[in-house]
Amino acid sequence: MGEEAVNVSFHDDFLPIDEVDAFGCVQVPVPPIEPLMNEAEVLVLAAPIYYFTLCAQIQAPIQRMYCVNKPANVKKMALLMSSYSPNVYDGATAEFRDICNYWQVENMGFVSAKIDEQKTEETKQKVIDLVAKL
Repeated sequence: MGEEAVNVSFHDDFLPIDEVDAFGCVQVPVPPIEPLMNEAEVLVLAAPIYYFTLCAQIQAPIQRMYCVNKPANVKKMALLMSSYSPNVYDGATAEFRDICNYWQVENMGFVSAKIDEQKTEETKQKVIDLVAKL
């Protein structure tokens, strides 16, 4: 899904998670993610699912924000997930739901796609429909 993501007409900051300064885990010189999370009104997490949960690179900024409550302006969140296997999303969706509840932001839903669904028109339409709700 990542590079095939739908282009939207509003301001966005797309941060490839493997290049982000996730509060000290720097791989390349880029601005830290925390200020961007604090400016955002909508936060869309896009994550590969390994071992039934969100990957560590997504976990790091979320866990860092936990100690200072929620990102300042976030009002809505959505989740995009992909994996090589079917039926591995329950843990990640439960965690996402709990984050939305804790931060008191609107859970706009999620789209999941296993490997053979990732580049289909059906999945693309699901992503478009989710983005339209944001």
